[in-house]
Amino acid sequence: MTAQPPLTLDARAAVGTADHSALQYQPHSIASLTARAINGAGPHPIGPDAMVFHTVTGKAVRHTAFMRSVWPTARMALPVEKRKLRFHDLRHTCATLLIAAGAHAKLVQERLGHANITTTLNLYGHVLPSTEAALVDALDDVYASAR
Repeated sequence: MTAQPPLTLDARAAVGTADHSALQYQPHSIASLTARAINGAGPHPIGPDAMVFHTVTGKAVRHTAFMRSVWPTARMALPVEKRKLRFHDLRHTCATLLIAAGAHAKLVQERLGHANITTTLNLYGHVLPSTEAALVDALDDVYASAR
């Protein structure tokens, strides 16, 4: 199996992890696998081309093997009502949580690897907090200072 190049040059990105207790080193957890790969724990060196999920020999995990073994194990660790979660749902959850936490849309676009910000805003614009009140206040301030 050979790794395919990303669809766009911007699609290849470094992925940072949060430094909190959710990334505990527990066998077979996605958080654990991700943290070990990114932070360098384990037998394989890390770098810009390192795989987050890899075999014991350091090769890429095939999609079918991942979906058959790693993903079901991770889903079983979830509460029953969340076990229908699809892998791609993690991407949407990440983007939504970042935007809800106040991350700039441009940074979310870069994290997701979207070719342009329009894609990000079309998909996640509904999550952005309403800026109408802030715009009205800003216009009022400009008007008041101009008098």
